[in-house]
Amino acid sequence: MDCLRRRYDQNMPDGKHIMLSPSAINAYISCPMQFYLDKVLRIRQEDNPEEGLPNNTIGTIFHDSAELFYDWLQKKFGTDIITADMLCEEKGEGNFAVRDMIQRQLQLILHVAFDVSWFNPFDEYDRMPELLRRLPKAKKIAATNEYRGTVLIAHDVLLRYLLELIRYDARHAPFRIIGSEVERYLEIEIPDPSGSEENIKIQVGGRVDRIDEMEGRLRIVDYKTGSFKPKENVKMEHVMSSSESIMRYYCQLFIYSLAEAQKKETTMPIQPILFYPIKAADPKYDPSLKVENQDIHDFATQHSEEFRERLQNTLAEIFDPEKPFVCTGNENSCKYCKLGMICGKKNS
Repeated sequence: MDCLRRRYDQNMPDGKHIMLSPSAINAYISCPMQFYLDKVLRIRQEDNPEEGLPNNTIGTIFHDSAELFYDWLQKKFGTDIITADMLCEEKGEGNFAVRDMIQRQLQLILHVAFDVSWFNPFDEYDRMPELLRRLPKAKKIAATNEYRGTVLIAHDVLLRYLLELIRYDARHAPFRIIGSEVERYLEIEIPDPSGSEENIKIQVGGRVDRIDEMEGRLRIVDYKTGSFKPKENVKMEHVMSSSESIMRYYCQLFIYSLAEAQKKETTMPIQPILFYPIKAADPKYDPSLKVENQDIHDFATQHSEEFRERLQNTLAEIFDPEKPFVCTGNENSCKYCKLGMICGKKNS
């Protein structure tokens, strides 16, 4: 427990003062032992390059490409207000064709994102400066790197996803880009189980894929390149107790939304958005979240108080020395866990 507090307790004078990420909290909810092995003992298992692009790398390439594209677009037009005409030509009846110029630039950007994450990986946390540094060399990069097998398939799929994102954005323009990969965090204090008068202070947060202003709301957007798995009748108690992937996404977005809601300068209603490009071609696609079948159109007034309380309770559980880090009883959580050989859940 001392190791855990030295990493995350902001009140420890000799601590590392690391931010606790939503993925770490979700790891605890899914399996306390996985959280302990990964986030406390820092045990890692590397991906096997022979297995092709890992899912998290595919997601990173999409995120980097979207961020780099909108950075380029804003610089080109000299504004953070994005209109449909910048992106597409309207063909009538809500149909939009991505402009040739946009398609050409997007393909170059995708080559750069692949180069940074796969062909010639850059391992720093902040990849944007490196993406910008390599962007002028995009044509040379495109001619040099060779796409084969699953990497070629991933390239083609991600290009299609990015085009669907642009068409979706054109259908819902105008909007204002506030930021991409924006850091948002909040501080939560929990009582020290040892009885000390000084509380344990935890910073919870990370980087939001995109924050924009659309139709009078501040949207907290999280991109997901995986398969779309909707869940009916989500309840708030599911968000901090279920290991289902969709609930992990809710938890992550709610943490970012809560952090944004606590900023004094935030006055607009906050709307968490879970964006699946695989579904974006459907004109009826709605990426907003629902709780108890009700749209979340103003997170701060609808759910922030209850979610903060549940989050605080989960953090108190994580830092309780009387609460052991045990293996989950949900076998589904073990299927893709790379630490199963260590905890004994997997024999081979």
